[in-house]
Amino acid sequence: MKHRPLRAISLIDSLGLHDSIFTSEFGPSRQDSIKCAEILSHLSNSFDTKDEFLWLAAALSPFRGLMCQVKKKEVPVVSVVLSDGLKVGLIARHECIR
Repeated sequence: MKHRPLRAISLIDSLGLHDSIFTSEFGPSRQDSIKCAEILSHLSNSFDTKDEFLWLAAALSPFRGLMCQVKKKEVPVVSVVLSDGLKVGLIARHECIR
């Protein structure tokens, strides 16, 4: 199956799943993710880049520049969203293995 990250981000956007997949106590407008993905798609066609991290960055673009307090330390919201997402993924995988 061919990887189609722009299609995946478009589906997440059109189905309204961004809030469920990338959870955060902050509520930024999630439309930036599709805009960034479209720009990245255009650039990747021009420069032939296949870096998955760039697609993840496009999906997380609504959180850019936001900061929050974690254990009395100010950290980027993107790091919290990724950390929480990884924890949920690991818990779900662990539950399936049992």
